[in-house]
Amino acid sequence: MKKTTLLTLMIAAGLSLAAPAQTLLYQWAFTNLTDTVSNSAPSYAFTPGTGSLLLGNVTGNIFTAGVGADGVNPVLYFTNSNAGPGFGPGVDATGALVANGQGYNSGNSGVAVVTNLNLGSLNKITVTFWFQMGTGVPGQFPRIVQFSQTPAYDIGNKGSGAHNDIGASINSGSGLVQMQNTVANASSAQGTANAVTGLSNFPSGLPADNTTWIFEALTYDGTLPANQFVTWLGTTSESVESIVQQANFGFINFTTNATVLIGNDDVAGTARGLSQGAIADVRIYSGVLTSNMVDNIRQFLPDGVIPPGNTNVTLINQPVSGRSFVAGTRTLNVVAAGIPANFSYLWRSNGVPVVGGTNSSLTLSNLQLSANGATFICSVTNYLTSNHAIYTGTNSLPATLTVLTPVPGSYAEAIYTNQPSSFWLVNEPSNSVPFAVFDYANGNDGAALTPTNLFYPNGPTSPAYPGFPSGESAIGVQANYQASYLEMADPVNFPNTGMTICGWVWTPVTPSANGLIYDLVSDTGGGYGLVFNGPNTVSYQWGQNAPASGFTSGVSFNSSEWTFVALVVSTNLTPDDLENDVTADTNATLYVGGPSIGLTTAIDSTALSGDLIGSGTSAGSLALGRTASAASDNGSHYQQNNVAFNGVAVFYSALSPQTITNLYLKTAGLALSVAPDPYTPGNVVLTYPLGTLNSAPAVTGPYTPVSDAYSTMSIPASLPRQFFRVTYP
Repeated sequence: MKKTTLLTLMIAAGLSLAAPAQTLLYQWAFTNLTDTVSNSAPSYAFTPGTGSLLLGNVTGNIFTAGVGADGVNPVLYFTNSNAGPGFGPGVDATGALVANGQGYNSGNSGVAVVTNLNLGSLNKITVTFWFQMGTGVPGQFPRIVQFSQTPAYDIGNKGSGAHNDIGASINSGSGLVQMQNTVANASSAQGTANAVTGLSNFPSGLPADNTTWIFEALTYDGTLPANQFVTWLGTTSESVESIVQQANFGFINFTTNATVLIGNDDVAGTARGLSQGAIADVRIYSGVLTSNMVDNIRQFLPDGVIPPGNTNVTLINQPVSGRSFVAGTRTLNVVAAGIPANFSYLWRSNGVPVVGGTNSSLTLSNLQLSANGATFICSVTNYLTSNHAIYTGTNSLPATLTVLTPVPGSYAEAIYTNQPSSFWLVNEPSNSVPFAVFDYANGNDGAALTPTNLFYPNGPTSPAYPGFPSGESAIGVQANYQASYLEMADPVNFPNTGMTICGWVWTPVTPSANGLIYDLVSDTGGGYGLVFNGPNTVSYQWGQNAPASGFTSGVSFNSSEWTFVALVVSTNLTPDDLENDVTADTNATLYVGGPSIGLTTAIDSTALSGDLIGSGTSAGSLALGRTASAASDNGSHYQQNNVAFNGVAVFYSALSPQTITNLYLKTAGLALSVAPDPYTPGNVVLTYPLGTLNSAPAVTGPYTPVSDAYSTMSIPASLPRQFFRVTYP
């Protein structure tokens, strides 16, 4: 017969169902045995202990096989491997321990016994076994299985002395064949008996037909306040049902020298043996098995108990909900732990398996609005055996995906249209625990690690900054506290297409010479990005060699005003340059823009390394408002400023001056103000930091450029009425 193994996976949301405290202590399966007539110990060794199950009499000696009722066979013997209750998908056949004409109430009856069992003291126990009754069951309480502190006590005499037992017998005294199950401990010298009747499996009592195999499990949980003792019954074709009784004893101390008696009692002169029938697959577990585990044993399937030395699967890192713009990318991850680490993964979206979602990470590309609100869960399985027969599993917590479209005409749309590598809105609300700062382009999320040390001012908002929504928020870092992180992809080799870093910043006071939007692994000499190099003056750093000593950008901004900053590192390297290792055609351009200053630039033509970021420096986290990745890098402090951020982006391309200007104008717009001239009475001053000044005699035009206009222009107020506006370009 071909053997088929079915696998059962136990899953709980965020939890694992298989408890490490559940351990198979001993099992006697009676398989592959041929010793049916001799008095020698059979070759079968029980697992996972050591030794053999012996046929013995009441004194514990090896049993000398007697002659049964048929005059030929012994009264108690092992069958070969095809006589047990083997059925179904889990096993082809099992052996059995058979009673054949065994005497009743005879101290010399046959008994299968193992002594010196190391059971110790247990407050949670599970015992399982199969039995088959003959056509006649004499008297009351013929024994099936008994685990006992000592074989000197009859399991039926549960109140007669101090003993520790759990076991099962048959009660046929009323004419209705039932199970009589007992648990007792020494401290109370009490027990309880389950007279099992009324189950739908056995409405008229248990069948005594020498044919039906009955499966039974006993569980005891001394830690519960009620319903501690449970009996489960089933057959080869019917699942287990349960009946519950009270037995609140706490621990049952079997000691390290316990005994199991199978097929008979072991008290001289009062032994109550099973005269006809058979017993198969006897097990004892520490811990209480679930109903699913018990029924798996009934079906000869893996019980789901973790083997000794192994651990259940747990998730160290859970997938994190995220936000993305349409066509963006987001990656979900789990990190599993368990012994052994034989993990498999299956991602589901709204309950449906994701095609290709069989790794610890799941990358979702080209996201569409149809994915908005989708929930993702990863099922992780840990196989505990090489044949995958025993395993445990857990479900991750759900992660929800939010997919948005940038507002038309906004700064976010202008950034996203130019395909950033990462784009952090940096507008997450205040929180008291670490939270993600979402990358809406490629899922390289940052983290606000110490939210209580950050501040959350209003961001650039409309109408003053028309490219932002009203009520926009921002995140700020404070000096002397650990700053927020923004994680970006690691550009170990600088792309020769160039690089752009930009964002909006606000500082309430004049900042010192520390990092602004800056990447650094371990030392200030090898970083790259935007920095302050003086009061409100913006500069940059690119590896250990740029800018050259003495470089001053001259671009600065005003405190308490949201200001756009950008660094563009461009390269004019040709394919021939690259083939000949020419890297000298690279320069850096700084941009600073705000409503009061317009958009100003500074160019550093110092040759940079166009293919590497710094000499021997690899990229790390892009940090906001600080110079170092760790306090130890800079004399036990982070060299930070009080700076707030919004709309930070990184491009692996050198954006053109026109594109940078458009990014600025999308947010700040074109400004034009008028005020009395303090130096020329009767005049007014027109101020426009950026663009072309136009005038017209009527508000509807036509408008023409003002000749010889400049950004701060004084004109007489007595001139004929004129209307002015600024255009760009």
